[in-house]
Amino acid sequence: METGMLFTGVLILKTVAQVYCGQNLALNKPAWMSSVYAAGSVSSAAENSVDGHLGTNWFHGVCSSTADNDRSPWIVIDLLSQYEVHNVTIYNRGDDVPERLHDFVIEIYRTNPSNCSAATPTICKAYVGVFGLTGNVQCESAVLGRFVRIWKPTTSQYQDLLTVCEIEVYGIRPDDMLKSVFIALPKKPNRLDCEEHRTISVMSHTLKLLLKIILERCRYKIRPEVASCQIEVRETPYTQ
Repeated sequence: METGMLFTGVLILKTVAQVYCGQNLALNKPAWMSSVYAAGSVSSAAENSVDGHLGTNWFHGVCSSTADNDRSPWIVIDLLSQYEVHNVTIYNRGDDVPERLHDFVIEIYRTNPSNCSAATPTICKAYVGVFGLTGNVQCESAVLGRFVRIWKPTTSQYQDLLTVCEIEVYGIRPDDMLKSVFIALPKKPNRLDCEEHRTISVMSHTLKLLLKIILERCRYKIRPEVASCQIEVRETPYTQ
């Protein structure tokens, strides 16, 4: 049996999206839209959707809405830093015409799509059908970027506006994926000396992925050398 192993090749990691419910990354961040609905004293500005107000009555001036005849409406939020986006919570208009929020795409950009025509989006989620009043949309996979755009590629009629009352974005900073936390646990209560503590490590997300890959490659190399009758080696229901 070989005593040494050499691992070569290119590792392509696809981070699985998880639902995060911590800090709202979009709160009070810059936001703008393809157009703004003008309705006298009622505000429909883009910043209404990131102000933390969870009201859904458009007449109270708490929602954002594009203008009539905007045939490809969108709203963009600048998170002001690169994040790994996992899920987006959307509060739809609740007092009237909630069906206007339908068939939209949540896109994540690393560069500003409004200033750079070459900016390429990564799709977090393409939502099909009519959205409910409030819902948490989980990305198909975690997406790295700074700019979040909600876009209706097509509209059905003149007043098929894009209206949202609040948008919350959740995820993590890429730096957090590289951190490992060490926690000291006292062996007995009220102990202060280091030798009287056990230490456990909360591994970083990236380290966990790499360890799983190394483990699977070790198994791939070892399995051909292990007899099926060896005790507690093979992971099968028939382990002896």
